Amino acid sequence: MLVGDRVIEVGHARKRAVLAALLVDVNKTVSTDQLVTRVWGDRGNRSTRNSLFTYVSRLRPVLAEGGVAIERRSGGYVLVADPLTIDVHLFAHLVGTGALGEALALWRGEALRGMDSPWAVEVRARLDADRLTAQLDHNDQLLDAGRHHELVAELRAMTVAQPLDERVARQFMLALYRNGRQAEALEHFQRLRRTLADELGVDPGAAVRKLHQRMLEADPALVPGTRDVPRQLPAEPRLFTGRERELGQLADGLGTVVVSGIGGGGGIGKTWLALRWAYEHLDRFPDGQLYVDLRGFDPVDHPVTPSTALSGFLSALGVAAADLPSSVDAQAALYRSLLATRRMMIVLDNAADTAQVEPLLAGSPLCAMVVTSRRRLTKLVVAHGAHVIDLDTLSDAEAHDLIARRLPADRLAAEPDAVAEVLRWCGGLPLALSIVASRAAMSPRLPLAVLAAELRDEADRLDALDDTEAGLRSVLATSCRALPEDALELFRLLGLAPSTEISTQAVGALADMPIDALPLDVLVDAHLLTEVHAGRYRMHDLVRLYAREEASGLPNADQAALRLVDHYLFRAYRAERLLYPQRPDISLPESDVVAEDLVDAGAAMEWLKQEHHSLLATIRMAEERGWHDRTWKLTWTLTTYHFRRGLTHDALETTQTGLRATQELAEPQAEALAHRRVADAHARLGAHELARRHLEHSIDISHRIGDVAGQAQCRYVLGVLSEQQGDFAQGLTHARAALQLYMKLDRTMWLAQGHAAVGWFSARTGDYEQARTHSSAAVELYRSIEHVDGEAASVDSLGLVAYETGDFHEALAHYERARELYQRISGVYVGADILSRLGRTHAALGDRAAARRVWQEALEMYETQSREGKAEEIRALLADLG
Repeated sequence: MLVGDRVIEVGHARKRAVLAALLVDVNKTVSTDQLVTRVWGDRGNRSTRNSLFTYVSRLRPVLAEGGVAIERRSGGYVLVADPLTIDVHLFAHLVGTGALGEALALWRGEALRGMDSPWAVEVRARLDADRLTAQLDHNDQLLDAGRHHELVAELRAMTVAQPLDERVARQFMLALYRNGRQAEALEHFQRLRRTLADELGVDPGAAVRKLHQRMLEADPALVPGTRDVPRQLPAEPRLFTGRERELGQLADGLGTVVVSGIGGGGGIGKTWLALRWAYEHLDRFPDGQLYVDLRGFDPVDHPVTPSTALSGFLSALGVAAADLPSSVDAQAALYRSLLATRRMMIVLDNAADTAQVEPLLAGSPLCAMVVTSRRRLTKLVVAHGAHVIDLDTLSDAEAHDLIARRLPADRLAAEPDAVAEVLRWCGGLPLALSIVASRAAMSPRLPLAVLAAELRDEADRLDALDDTEAGLRSVLATSCRALPEDALELFRLLGLAPSTEISTQAVGALADMPIDALPLDVLVDAHLLTEVHAGRYRMHDLVRLYAREEASGLPNADQAALRLVDHYLFRAYRAERLLYPQRPDISLPESDVVAEDLVDAGAAMEWLKQEHHSLLATIRMAEERGWHDRTWKLTWTLTTYHFRRGLTHDALETTQTGLRATQELAEPQAEALAHRRVADAHARLGAHELARRHLEHSIDISHRIGDVAGQAQCRYVLGVLSEQQGDFAQGLTHARAALQLYMKLDRTMWLAQGHAAVGWFSARTGDYEQARTHSSAAVELYRSIEHVDGEAASVDSLGLVAYETGDFHEALAHYERARELYQRISGVYVGADILSRLGRTHAALGDRAAARRVWQEALEMYETQSREGKAEEIRALLADLG
């Protein structure tokens, strides 16, 4: 066994036999009885079964050095390994791909040497037959390639070993004849005739007799002249980088291979990949290469017809113009016949569709075919077993390497920030990267920061990537020109979407079409859109910019964008109501948007998580378009989600946007609410003075319009702010004032909130009796309206009371209950605080391991939420544990 360059000794003959019996059926279960029969034949007994178990046990550590395992399965064993690391399976693979020379080089003598069981004899005979077939096929390859001088000695030995094999005889006669030894060739025919008559009583077959006659007639076709070998590949792409995985897939898939692109279609690097692979494997195709640009998406010319492409190929293969068949079918048949015994590489570049490609398929496993297209050639896969390789954008490292191949290292090192920005805006698209690198190379004094600035501005980005016929606009235009009208309009409308990813429901709203009528598959097949997973699609940023340009002239663009905003608004509103049904409601504009699929709080939370990025982008788009009423209401829908997930920075951004929108609308009640939400976000981020200013604005507005509920809410938030500044006495004052105002309103929710606040601050100021009374009242009120969030907070307060009064077991029970409630609603922000207090309780009870485990979890949550002060407290507690 070989591991790298090391030879590892497996063991004695019987142990090697056990290994061989498993290797032949790699990754398949071989029963114990089968193994005994394969190794010992009819001599198997109970003793041999025990020996088998011992051998398997001793083989395992030896094989593990090579990454191979023997696993026990029901009724037997399976050897788990890559089949291509095992010579017998690698041989079959190489034969199947036409690499016969490499396959035959694997043989080192007799197969299963030393094994004499009936199974081993049968397998050895089969492998010997496969080897002979491969040897004869390889002889034909060498004869076709004009390498007859290499074969005479080997074929002479084969005629001795296989004296009755007429195929061996034909090859030996032809090799002798082409080496100028006509008399010996004719003499061997006579020898074969006598042997067949003596041994079998028959004459040589028709094929040998015909060859003999042609030799007697000195047929000139038996000694072909030196034929021209076509070398049609374009120049190797000098800037090629990365794609190691795809190059490996091409090497594994010799036969018909479709190279297609995703994430942008044109400009993704399909032709570069095909040519790079072809140049890396030229030695495997001694009979040459054929190449044709089928111009499937050419901006000027029509696509190349199959007849035109075949005429060019046949001419390269030596067919005179006068001998060209007139019909496509006849041309294709002649083409396939000429390729039947040749080892050639054929590259069909830029195919329009399967119909254009099918007549050009070689039909021979000796040839490798690479087809590139901006479309997914599904029929080629289904009907011809083509192997699809989808290209994605380049990784950051690959993109940097591509630019580094064009520009001096010192220039890149001098402006690392500009380089990073260029890579960001090009989005890993090879065409975009190549255009920028070319511009920089042609202007060595141009600062890279200038190019980065051009790309930074969306309005100028495509201009910066415009390079006449090779520019990104031109490439995308040719892809769009091939689209049906309905798909083209949808492509343009998708340019209005504010984010790169979108759901089918959102696309339906944008296009004002039923989901099952959307031509999304057409855009995916054209590689202008990528299906991320079922029901969700992504468009490359640069492709989306082009689509947005194309959408600017659509008469229905504004209505489409408004439908999309309403889609997100109404579904987000539905999600918010499911998360926090007790929250005071807001009014929405009329719309046909439905969201019945959001059936509970769990589904709402999952939808908000999936659409969060799109919702933030939609808020920005609504503000830019001046749709202020929808803007602030969209920000309102994210309040509970941001709070529970601890997304305080996103909360601050959206609440500030919402405040600007309410100020534009001059709606004082909405503005007061927006100030409170901004204050809450500032408070959670520790910007206490900014939070206080916004609360003062909210109180002033609420007083002015007589909004008691608004005043009470401000008092409540002031209490939260006081707590964050460590002033619990002031917090209790605000909480009591809020409770008095809440008691004037007929709302269970607010009354519960007031009791909860007073209970919490009473506990923090040492009035544990009042804390227990108000917190217990809050728990009952929250439970009556099924407000899990509020119930969890008040149970937390009861835990604090128990902890401070020394009842640690009761405190533990309360904190575990609060933790369970917060987990139920994915409340990670306050949930982190619960874990902090739960850890203190475990520590007080002497359970240091439990305290460490809980505090470590709390630390991770605080760090994720950017709550550095809290995180530092936990680090100190963990350090004290030792």
